[in-house]
Amino acid sequence: ARYWQASGAGQPRPVGVADARAPRDNRPALATVALRSQAIAASGHATRGYTVGRRQYSHILDPWSGWPMQFAPSATVVAPDASSADALATALSVMPIRSGLELADAMADVAALILSDTGTAFASQRWPALLVATVGAATAAEQLVIDYQVPNLASERYHAPYLAMWIAREDGSPVRQLLVLGERSRYLQDLPQWWRRYGRDDLPAIQGIARPTRMPGRYSVAWDGRDDRGQALPPGAYRVQVEAARQGGGHEFLSVPIDTGQNSSLPAKAQGSSEIGSLQVSRP
Repeated sequence: ARYWQASGAGQPRPVGVADARAPRDNRPALATVALRSQAIAASGHATRGYTVGRRQYSHILDPWSGWPMQFAPSATVVAPDASSADALATALSVMPIRSGLELADAMADVAALILSDTGTAFASQRWPALLVATVGAATAAEQLVIDYQVPNLASERYHAPYLAMWIAREDGSPVRQLLVLGERSRYLQDLPQWWRRYGRDDLPAIQGIARPTRMPGRYSVAWDGRDDRGQALPPGAYRVQVEAARQGGGHEFLSVPIDTGQNSSLPAKAQGSSEIGSLQVSRP
């Protein structure tokens, strides 16, 4: 679908973003964006495919092989004009997720939400700014910086650890994936806490955003107070979960309680004992 509104035509137009995997007309929107003099387009594989025997095929072809796409993402794109939004949405539905996000971020006035074939959401940098605000939601200023350390371990054949970091509610349910280091699925499974929550249900998407492992040192990750779909989360109690495992080494999991509300417990600190070094969560 494409929407257009002339400049100066009043209030921004609210547009609901449908789930391309289950596009029933009465299904609640994944998100609502507010558009002004912008176009929006979506591309997916669920509704316009075709069936051969018992197999369902996408109508979108892989540009490398010429075969219908499999395990492919769907994309919703906001751009200055309809033709650009339409072309980019189709392009992002055949690209690796990380490459698609990088393309959207590199183009002026473009925002995108990409859904993996199992529903994990990945938002480009400009996407959150388009979302219609919800009552009691976190503001853009409510951001956290997570400083973490990959320790320097004495080992004859040292391998940098595979590491995952995510935000969870107090009950452990995940709300935002922040970081995945390590691209081989064989070793990603050595992160059992993360694997149960993210990896095993959506490995193609994870491989699309995972980055190479890091050598010993101190690094930082930021959280903008939003969930995996780009929706702002209300202030309150959460946990920063970090898990690391190393080939030929050990495994470690840290869970750091934080409060993003008025009763903020920040900065919060933790210290690993083997594969994770120091960890600190603070305001920017």
